[in-house]
Amino acid sequence: MRGASRNSRPRRLCNPPAHASTFDSRRRQATRLQRHIQRALAERHMAAAALAHAGFDVLLTDTTHVFTRPIAPFLATAPSDADILAMRTGCGLKREPLLGCGFSWNFLLLRGSAGGDLARRERVVAFVQTAIDVGMVDFYLRWWAGHHCIFMGYVKMLKAARPRLVSILGAGSGGDGSRMASLAAPSAAANVQHANRSTAIVEVQRKGLCPRAGEPGACVRVAQLPFDLFPPPGLYHAYAKTALVGRTPRPDRDPARSHRLRLDRYDEQDFSELKQAMMEDSLWVLGDGTSRRRSAR
Repeated sequence: MRGASRNSRPRRLCNPPAHASTFDSRRRQATRLQRHIQRALAERHMAAAALAHAGFDVLLTDTTHVFTRPIAPFLATAPSDADILAMRTGCGLKREPLLGCGFSWNFLLLRGSAGGDLARRERVVAFVQTAIDVGMVDFYLRWWAGHHCIFMGYVKMLKAARPRLVSILGAGSGGDGSRMASLAAPSAAANVQHANRSTAIVEVQRKGLCPRAGEPGACVRVAQLPFDLFPPPGLYHAYAKTALVGRTPRPDRDPARSHRLRLDRYDEQDFSELKQAMMEDSLWVLGDGTSRRRSAR
């Protein structure tokens, strides 16, 4: 971390003092596991940012992401001006009128090997730190949504950062290492239309993440990965022939068990249902059963 400015260094995350909480001690005790896991998730993202600051490229995923094909050839040809790469999700003009597609923040590549450019690495750290700060504030204000607060921190931070589409680049077929070239003029409609086999570059314009606005390469740029190569959770079966990675979310088969607001309420049934769903998507690779692949659409 030598040479970095004080504000760009990853900070240690601490629980607020007891007098800062609006909960009584009994309610605070009941949520301690939630707070512990939330802090662990925040520390995980900051650890990845610290490694990027040290000059490493860091791929941050969930444990349930399964790599079905080598991704190194594709990542080797990803746009060099992108500081962060993330999955696309939620494409549609009604849902994402500004960019056309959103981001899935549980699959990130933080670039730290950007030719020794310390300023770029500091912007990556600032991007992650700002998202965590926003998410942690949201967590303590709305503790019931705690297990999503870090990811919501990214969503809210980016929305406030005045993002803009810079370019939409064509991707090599199946991630075969082909060079990328401009595919369409950047617009929300074009981003939706070309979500498959394209990488969209989004530039943020938030103060602190874009210290020299208007200068080339002065702002954080986040790449949206091709939808058909990196499908978001739950859509692997539709892109099994082209996807490089897949993730099966826990199925909502029982409304009473649908959405866990307390992280200490998961039980064996949750994991057995997830395992069965992963087998149906051919994403269970540990043996112990025969996978039943869904037919690709």
